[in-house]
Amino acid sequence: MAIYHLTAKTGSRSGGQSAKAKADYIQREGKYARDMDEVLHAESGHMPEFVERPADYWDAADLHERANGRLFKEVEFALPVELTLDQQKALASEFAQHLTGAERLPYTLAIHAGGGENPHCHLMISERINDGIERPAAQWFKRYNGKAPEKGGAQKTEALKPKAWLEQTREAWADHANRALERAGHDARIDHRTLEAQGIERLPGVHLGPNVVEMEGRGIRTDRADVALNIDTANAQIIDLQEYREAIDHERNRQSEEIQRNQRVSGADRAAGPEHGDTGRRGPAGHEPDPAGQRGAGSGVAESPARDTGSMGQAGQGIVGSGQRGERRRAERPERGQRVALEAVANRDGGFHDAYAGAADRIVALARPDATDNRGRLDLAALGGPM
Repeated sequence: MAIYHLTAKTGSRSGGQSAKAKADYIQREGKYARDMDEVLHAESGHMPEFVERPADYWDAADLHERANGRLFKEVEFALPVELTLDQQKALASEFAQHLTGAERLPYTLAIHAGGGENPHCHLMISERINDGIERPAAQWFKRYNGKAPEKGGAQKTEALKPKAWLEQTREAWADHANRALERAGHDARIDHRTLEAQGIERLPGVHLGPNVVEMEGRGIRTDRADVALNIDTANAQIIDLQEYREAIDHERNRQSEEIQRNQRVSGADRAAGPEHGDTGRRGPAGHEPDPAGQRGAGSGVAESPARDTGSMGQAGQGIVGSGQRGERRRAERPERGQRVALEAVANRDGGFHDAYAGAADRIVALARPDATDNRGRLDLAALGGPM
């Protein structure tokens, strides 16, 4: 399935990086030509006139860029596995143009196979703006001359510096990838937001990277792959718990509706009930009840308030009905064995991640009989729900 992964970092001479070495690595040239991770596609754009091969530009950056200057910005992003190679190429090129086209920033990108299961793209971007003025390599990387641009070096962009650029880039990549998936007829989508921001109770996945994929492909077990597998297992358990919670929520809503319906019916019965103890019921043969029987029923209720309503005669059946509804509500509550089963599900994995233990607790809490008060109404305060 499509996953979201995008990182950005800066390469500088002061940090010990080399633009030429990075370009060789992503394009699998020079000493990296025999690397196991296959390069599926490479391209460059917005290069100045002095460049014959993309490697020339990055080599010149190493030679002529200021000692404290930034050599490149690298953006690495995972490509949707649902797309064909041609679709992945088009998507990577489109995104590179999005990041560089406005100021014609020189760039080089390469798509790596990632073992066939982890296709990804490396994009190197220069901060030097290609303004169309022809300059030799040594001049290109000199300081910009605002009064006489043709006499100075190429101006540096300010767009790549703010912290907001990274968040904008992350969002833009999600938009570009999702449009490509939609055009290709796939339902899969990616989201640049954190899982917490999306309201998803799931552990964030781990991007394996080409080295891990290669090592695992050779049968070498890695800690990172073990972590990824454990996360997948934990997320499957979280999904199971979420399904239990949804089922319990549905049952809770159903019972709440039934309780409210019974309360409305009971209220209507009381409002329409006969006066002076008359039950309104006819005798067994359909005749009017005996007035003496009416008086007896009335006095029986008054004199024996604690008497079991089930032992009353025909005249007390309205009260018996109310008691039967109470018995039915109690019967509908989960039995202890059911609660234990839910608790066993919630606690079936002692190593379950602490951050999601609350999901299991909520599920068990919703299944407790004491989640209703003695009148059969839901006790939202006890469940920690909205009042």
